[in-house]
Amino acid sequence: MGLGSPASGPGPPARPEHRNGGRMTGHLPHTGRPDPGLRPGAPAIAPRIFALAATLRRSFNAEAAPRTGLSHEKARILILIGDFQPVQMADLAQHTSLDPGQLSRGISELVAAGLARREARGRTRVLSLTEAGAPVYAELGAYTAARNAELLQDLDTAAQAGLCHALDLILSRADAMLDRDRDGPQDGPRDGPRAETARPTGGHGE
Repeated sequence: MGLGSPASGPGPPARPEHRNGGRMTGHLPHTGRPDPGLRPGAPAIAPRIFALAATLRRSFNAEAAPRTGLSHEKARILILIGDFQPVQMADLAQHTSLDPGQLSRGISELVAAGLARREARGRTRVLSLTEAGAPVYAELGAYTAARNAELLQDLDTAAQAGLCHALDLILSRADAMLDRDRDGPQDGPRDGPRAETARPTGGHGE
C-alpha cells in the first residue's frame, strides 16, 4: 500500500491553512515551507513540482557540481548522451526540456572539454562519450541513483509506481495544453493527452 494508507500508519499531518483575500494558504507537509496560494479545494501541483526541481538543482550544485565540474544542464546532457549513445542531437532534444540554444551550447562545451565527441555517420552526425567522459557519466549515474533512492525512501514500491504513473499523465496533459495554447482557440472539445509524447525511460537522467 502507498504512503499514508491504513496499513502504513497515520498519514502526514494536516496542513495549517487560512484564508487570505479569498485564497487558501498554509505550509507544505514536512517542510515548514509556505504553501503557494491556491483556490480552495485545488491541489497546488505545479508549485510543488517547481519547488522539487529547484531543490534538486541546488542539491546537485552543492554536492555533485564541485566533483564533476559540470553545471546541472551540462550534466543532464552528458547523462542523456551516455544513455542513448550514439545519438543524434535531434533525437537528444526529445528527451530534455532545454531549449535548442542551451542544448547546442552544452554539447559544444562537453566536446571542448573532451567529455563527448561528434562523429559523422553517413549524412548525419552523432554524439557519444569519450574515454574521459565515461567515468564522469558513471559517477553521475551513481550519484543520481543514490539520490533518487533517498528521495523515494518514504514510498513503497506500489506508491513509487503510482507516483511515476501520475507524473506521466500530468506531463502528457501538460503537453496537450501546450499544443492547444500554440494552436490558439479551438471550437469544440480538445482531445486528451497525446499518447506518443516522448519521455526519457530507463537510464538515470533527470
